[in-house]
Amino acid sequence: MDIDRYHEVTNRLKEKFPPGTVRKRDDQSRAYIPNQVYTDRLERVLQGEWSKEIKELEINVPNQYVKAIVRVYIGPYYRDGSAVASITKQGIENAEARAKSAAFVDALDTWELGWTDLAPYNEDWGKNPALAYLLDYEPNVEVPSFSSMSTTTDHRCIFCQRFLTEDDINILKQIPNFNIQKMKYCADDLPDAFVRKLEPVANALPENYKKRLLEALDKKRKV
Repeated sequence: MDIDRYHEVTNRLKEKFPPGTVRKRDDQSRAYIPNQVYTDRLERVLQGEWSKEIKELEINVPNQYVKAIVRVYIGPYYRDGSAVASITKQGIENAEARAKSAAFVDALDTWELGWTDLAPYNEDWGKNPALAYLLDYEPNVEVPSFSSMSTTTDHRCIFCQRFLTEDDINILKQIPNFNIQKMKYCADDLPDAFVRKLEPVANALPENYKKRLLEALDKKRKV
C-alpha cells in the first residue's frame, strides 16, 4: 500500500456511519459505537488490508487491573491504542477482554473513526469550535457521472471478449488498486471482490452495475 492509497482509505474510514449506529450504555453516561461496527468498516474499506496485534498485556492482580496495548495496521502503517480495565467479580478474563476491546477502539480513534457520529453526544471535544465542522460533515467524495449512451471502445473483456464501453473503462478506474492495464472486465464478468469496491460511487453507477453491486454485497453478507 502506497501513501496515496493510505490517505484514500483513511479518509473513507472517517466517513459518517448510518443513523442509529451510536449507542448509549445502560447508565446513559457515555455514547459509543460497537466494536463490531468498527471492524465491519475496516473490512468493507480495506478488504483485508488491515490487522491488529496485542503489543502488551499486563495483568496486575494486587492492584486489580488489566492493561492492554493494541496495534492496528493499515497496510504497513500502524497506530497504537491503550486501555486499562478493572478486575471485577466477573474475573480476569472479562477484564482482559474489556481492556483489549477498549485499546482497539483507542487505536482507531487516532484515525478519527466515528468522530462525526460521536461529536453531537460529547459536551467536551464535540462542542469545541475547532471541531465544529464535524457536526455538518459530508463525505468529500468525487462522484463520477456515467452516460446511458456510452461509446464502445476497442478494449475487450478478458473473459467473454465483449467490447467494453467508455463507461466500463471509467468504472474500472474507480476501483482502488485495480490494474486496468492488465485486467479489463465487462459488468457481467467483473469479480465480486472488485464489484464491492464500487460501493462509494453506487448512486452514480448504471443499472447493470448497481444490480451486480447489490448481488455482490448480498453474497458477502451471507458468507
